[in-house]
Amino acid sequence: MQESRTSKNPDIIFLDCSYYRIKQCHCNYFVWLDKLISKYSGHEDDNDVEGRILMLENRLEQLEYKI
Repeated sequence: MQESRTSKNPDIIFLDCSYYRIKQCHCNYFVWLDKLISKYSGHEDDNDVEGRILMLENRLEQLEYKI
């Protein structure tokens, strides 16, 4: 999970392959976190989004542990 630092998408969080920034083969996985949340959520209540972010962070940690 990283934060975009581009002028086009400043301060937007995204998920990408954990090997993307190092010199290893990577899978090119990339998704904006807010798009991912809205895809699986019928509404974007602020409290609901925060809860979903925590859920996704926990899931990401689980997946990274498996790698």
